[in-house]
Amino acid sequence: MPGGIDVVIVTYNSAATVAGVLVAALASPRVGGAIVVDNASSDGSAEAARTAGARTVVRNPVNVGFAAAVNRGLRECDGDYVLLLNPDATIEPPALELLVAALEESPAAVMAGPVLVAQDGRLELGARRFSTTVNRLLWHLPLPRRPQWSTPQYLSAAEMAAAPAPLPVDYLWGAALLVRRRFLSDIGGLDERFFLYSEDEDLGRRAQARGCRSFLVPRARAVHVGGVSTPDAALALARVITANALLLEKWEGPRAAECYRRGIGPVLALRAALLTAVGRRTGAHLASRARAMLDGRSSGPDGSAPGHRNPCR
Repeated sequence: MPGGIDVVIVTYNSAATVAGVLVAALASPRVGGAIVVDNASSDGSAEAARTAGARTVVRNPVNVGFAAAVNRGLRECDGDYVLLLNPDATIEPPALELLVAALEESPAAVMAGPVLVAQDGRLELGARRFSTTVNRLLWHLPLPRRPQWSTPQYLSAAEMAAAPAPLPVDYLWGAALLVRRRFLSDIGGLDERFFLYSEDEDLGRRAQARGCRSFLVPRARAVHVGGVSTPDAALALARVITANALLLEKWEGPRAAECYRRGIGPVLALRAALLTAVGRRTGAHLASRARAMLDGRSSGPDGSAPGHRNPCR
């Protein structure tokens, strides 16, 4: 059908959540089918996806990473739109309709995303400003009053979420992202250098470079569990930082990336000290562990390091 959607989900030990995500997405009459690409899960994720109604299940013998797995799934798509969906992000048919409407109303738009909501109702927003070395470094400091230039976050999250119409943003989070399939085809899919994290900002930058736009659709909501495939918060933070450095190198140049790599260790040390001073020992420990992983002095509970990442948020 015109305006049809193919859903692409990458799984990695996501059996506990992927079935519910699939059932919700497949309830939309626009969805022609779901393609699940499993990155060598050990918990039956592929079987759970097939039982829940996935049209195609691709089993990778090894963990090839998020971007490469998405690109494998794109080869099975023929709809006008592709919904990139995390196996822990639930979006209902009315929200999908709002995303499609946002793209159909703006020919220059190639991506539309919902506001992400945590299970406890907390707004995660789902969009950010482009990264710079400065805003990515200062983002890790617990500043009481943060000027906009010091963070990639949009500061007025509540106001953005309450807006009545789609809002142009720099980039959208990849947890639930509707993209024109032709755009993905034209750019050759996701950049597979991004094993995990930052591939969504890279997409936003590639769209902007082509004169295209990305829209956050505040009236559309998706519930995002988060952390299912990487439950160790320190390991996830170390992986985010590793991906940020790669993104800065690609778009801001080697000097910007080197400044970021050199600065992140002292920034995390300062974060840990500040949080310790105000009694937030859990946060301080997280920052210290992430710094140790980046320095090669520690690893995740499964022995993995930031350079050997799981494929899902």
